[in-house]
Amino acid sequence: MNEKHDIEIYSKLESGASFFLQESFNYIHIALSYEYAGILFSQKIHKIEPSIKDREMTDFLDVPENPVELLQA
Repeated sequence: MNEKHDIEIYSKLESGASFFLQESFNYIHIALSYEYAGILFSQKIHKIEPSIKDREMTDFLDVPENPVELLQA
């Protein structure tokens, strides 16, 4: 068995490490983009003021407090 490593082995290891590093940064970028979009969407939703008609309609709704009951309704 040859104890010395060829330069090709190190070149292939470098290529693999570079690929996985790049992919991890791509994944982080995508995940943070979705997270930031969710934060912005949440802030915009909270700024919406319902109209008087919307408030009247929601007064008549019988929405359960329990999330499981809400999903089953």
